[in-house]
Amino acid sequence: MGFNFFLANLGLGIFGTFMGFSMGGVWNSLYMLQIISLLPVMAFHMPSCVFYFLDYYSFTNGKSEYLGSWLRNTICRSEVPVYMEAPYYTFEKAGFPNVLFVDNAADTLTIVALACLIVPIVSIVTLMLPKAEMISNLDHFFRRRFAVGMLNFAFLKLTMLACLNFYHFNPDTESAGFSSFTSIGAIVLLGCVPIFYIFHGVWYARELRSLKKKMQYAEVFAKDTNNEENKLVMQNKAKIIRSNFRAKILFEEYNTSSPFQYMYILWFLTQRIGFACIMAFMYTMPEWQFFGMGCITGVHILYLAWF
Repeated sequence: MGFNFFLANLGLGIFGTFMGFSMGGVWNSLYMLQIISLLPVMAFHMPSCVFYFLDYYSFTNGKSEYLGSWLRNTICRSEVPVYMEAPYYTFEKAGFPNVLFVDNAADTLTIVALACLIVPIVSIVTLMLPKAEMISNLDHFFRRRFAVGMLNFAFLKLTMLACLNFYHFNPDTESAGFSSFTSIGAIVLLGCVPIFYIFHGVWYARELRSLKKKMQYAEVFAKDTNNEENKLVMQNKAKIIRSNFRAKILFEEYNTSSPFQYMYILWFLTQRIGFACIMAFMYTMPEWQFFGMGCITGVHILYLAWF
């Protein structure tokens, strides 16, 4: 049943991308399954059937022993000393036998790198078939939303693994040191993502206010034929705001009537950072893990209901 559910969402996503539809529902299903697949890492006992059912969805976080083997064997080799082993048995059971960032994230990083190769291929096909509307819709997705989608896809797992490795920082061996310092770089880069969205969200709010004023001026100028030139100037400025990076990529699929709606992505990232910290730092405190998860879920429900 789980596999059929995934195939249905995948098929809907491919069809919607070709047709130019919004794929917010498909992405949200993927993001939900990513959290579900990491629940076995929590420090509590569960029946084996439940564990394997939840672990079945680990591919939504990019888990693939085959795809990650090259990067894992090239960088980490077999240098896994005792003190770098998984801090709790649930990590090892869930497929994280140690705390090395590169070793655990190799599959996800490889998938993201391979996925990036699709972009030039789609661009070449678009140049060959410029009048094909479905190909144009696919090119629109890959040119505008692909980078954001890949970032959101990898954000949860990479954040959790980076925090886990940083918490057990140890540079004594080549592999351990490389993964430990890489985890610091990953934390810095992933931490810059919310700051990036905050900056562009504030800038976008200013642009929306400016856009509203320009449209009002255009309506006033439209009533006077002598101000036709000023009207065109206002309309051109409004067109620039509607077609810039923020309007067409970062906040394209969000309602712009309220900052809390088009800045939902900031709460989305904060929620995943909170979940990653719960997994990485509270692996011996199941009661606090439940409390933290309950708080995050409660705030998320209130956020969706209120805004």
